Amino acid sequence: HIGKVYVMGGGIARFNKDGNKEYNFAGDGIAVKTVFDSPLDITLFPLDITEVDAIISEEDIESVDFSGQPVLQDFLHKNYQSNMKYGGLEGAVLHDCLPVLYLQQPSAFCMEDMLLKADDTGHIERSSDGRTVHVAVSCQKNLVLERLKDAVR
Repeated sequence: HIGKVYVMGGGIARFNKDGNKEYNFAGDGIAVKTVFDSPLDITLFPLDITEVDAIISEEDIESVDFSGQPVLQDFLHKNYQSNMKYGGLEGAVLHDCLPVLYLQQPSAFCMEDMLLKADDTGHIERSSDGRTVHVAVSCQKNLVLERLKDAVR
């Protein structure tokens, strides 16, 4: 009875795993292929958007009033430090919040329909024989930061 799925994962042009893959998709490529081969209406939030529009800089973290939320502030600082050390990204990345923010405020996102196919290793790519997937390509500047500030008020 599932008609639509909102997925954070994969990469169109950005990858964080060998073989042009994204970590989560590479972890269960058979599941990815099964979903992509299904008739489900898929909306995808790949690394291409999460590593650009879901990044919270160190200055951004400091701009948030975390009164009563020191655990969240500590989490963001550790996420930031880990990304600087291992991922080469200059900020804390909140990948998983984008599908939820999209469901709350779809007008804040730029979407593009793409023909994509997946193999059983978790690799996805554009293909003329792929299926149509709605892909989030960008979102309103500072959306994640502003919603974070709203959440801790």
